[in-house]
Amino acid sequence: MEFPASTLCASDWYSNCSNNMFSCGEITNVGYPFWGAARPEACGNPQLKLTCEKNDTTIEILDVWYRVLEMNTRTKTLTIAREDYVNGICSPNFVNSSILESKVLDNTTLLQNLTLVYGCREDELPGRITKGSLVQNMGLDEGLNPCTDSVRLLIPSDSVTDVNNLSQVEQTIKAGYDVKWNDSEACSACTRSNGVCGFDRTSNGPTCYCPNQSYGSKTCRSSPPPPPRVLPKKA
Repeated sequence: MEFPASTLCASDWYSNCSNNMFSCGEITNVGYPFWGAARPEACGNPQLKLTCEKNDTTIEILDVWYRVLEMNTRTKTLTIAREDYVNGICSPNFVNSSILESKVLDNTTLLQNLTLVYGCREDELPGRITKGSLVQNMGLDEGLNPCTDSVRLLIPSDSVTDVNNLSQVEQTIKAGYDVKWNDSEACSACTRSNGVCGFDRTSNGPTCYCPNQSYGSKTCRSSPPPPPRVLPKKA
């Protein structure tokens, strides 16, 4: 069951976001800036929803679904691979991957294009297309007229991939590449003040949930020191 953020006070969200981490298969105990499954929406950035299905974690980035292979909270990196190509290159979806230009995720790996082409007439293929199935570092509009469909994927530039070797190409795609999430200074300040980071959809930015506080803020208030004790004067 989901509740709008406005129906709970910040102290409730402090408890919800502290106790409800995302876990799925080998990806466990994931907190801000992510949300999904048992972790409420107000606990993470709306662009970073994680989904769990059959112990596999997936995330949608720029209208493309990726499988999360690994997550490193120390380096703030995800290893992701195209979900529709995990089981081979015969995907029914011809959606291009894009270099990330996002405020929440960045590429940490130097990437290159790998274009897969389908429905090709081999007798009319240009010489640079090997076996009529794979093109490396080639524009989509360059010499692909003999083919009915094509899709551009991203692979690490330093990957040793022989485009003549279908098995090697599939393994390279399945291995994926790293992206890094951006953890704002506002969240770090919240954590240092013993708060829990969340996301305010009204201001479209991070907020800080604090114990015993009825609203989100930038940081948690520290308890004021007790007043000095006044000793009675001696007679």
